[in-house]
Amino acid sequence: MTESQKIMFETLFKEFQTMLLTKEQMSKITNISIRTLDRHRDGGKGCEYRYEGGRIYYPLDKVVVYLSKCIKTIY
Repeated sequence: MTESQKIMFETLFKEFQTMLLTKEQMSKITNISIRTLDRHRDGGKGCEYRYEGGRIYYPLDKVVVYLSKCIKTIY
């Protein structure tokens, strides 16, 4: 994990106090609607996720990697 990823991880963990983010939390972070997140997931793109107990969760470490890739493509 790079230094910028560590900072992003710590910031997100401090805000949400969890290692698994819900779809709602992921939507808030990425500024993408829940429906669009669902389409990305169904299409095989987007962030890695886990399916537990009938719900979708995004592991925080995978979210940080996903966001890092998105940021790199913008620059």
